[in-house]
Amino acid sequence: MNECKITAADRKQLFEIYNAVNKNIYGFGTNDVKVITVDNLIIFNAHHNRVPCLRALEENYFTLKESVDAAIMQVFKEQLQEQLSDKMNLHPKAILRDYSADTLIAVTVIVL
Repeated sequence: MNECKITAADRKQLFEIYNAVNKNIYGFGTNDVKVITVDNLIIFNAHHNRVPCLRALEENYFTLKESVDAAIMQVFKEQLQEQLSDKMNLHPKAILRDYSADTLIAVTVIVL
């Protein structure tokens, strides 16, 4: 594994990219994002707001809401990969993402 060494300036740029992608897709930024690096991984641990229209679907249209959540996460990963490549010349091997609607926490892992 290649060790991932990032500076404070890199960490700030990663946060800005993550938040910009979030704003582009959801219309607002995150409440709190921590950027952690371990070996060849960049990990974003973020507290998000819930999109009101998805919250409205949860009770009566759970399957539809799950499908929409999955599609939005895929778009998020694609846009994040593009921005990391364009702005930081990073080329992830994989981007993994999960979100807990109960706790409003999303974890995104970038594998370099």
